[in-house]
Amino acid sequence: MIVTINGTTGEIFTPKDTFDTAEYFFSKGDRATCLIIDSSGKEKWSNFNELEELSRGYMDELEKVLNKKTRGTILKKLAKSKHTEIRVGVARHTNTPYPVLLELVKDPDMSVRRTVLERAKHSKKLTSEQRVDILEFFEKIGDSVVHKQG
Repeated sequence: MIVTINGTTGEIFTPKDTFDTAEYFFSKGDRATCLIIDSSGKEKWSNFNELEELSRGYMDELEKVLNKKTRGTILKKLAKSKHTEIRVGVARHTNTPYPVLLELVKDPDMSVRRTVLERAKHSKKLTSEQRVDILEFFEKIGDSVVHKQG
């Protein structure tokens, strides 16, 4: 049974109670909508089918980026995700190829760039020349990530 709890009073409502006291009703064929915040931080009205599709796409990307066996070719595609968390995961992933990391140093989100910087400092899969290239790129553009982390 699904119930609704009033956060102020602690009173429990069943769906019947809720619908009986509502000032509006849904008719057959009505499309329910919800307000979501998209990846750019803007509010957007969406129906539940769109929300489910958005969630499914994100979850598919998340599953791939968390899999330690994901290949570099897949990670290259995921590096273009609209979701910052996915791009951070790509920057952190040990199978992410060096050329993809070079693209991610230009990411507009500081958390992605910060993750690439940490990867460059500590990765055993990168050569010393590759590490230096990434660090020099940050120095060249004067990225505040470098200055905050020292």
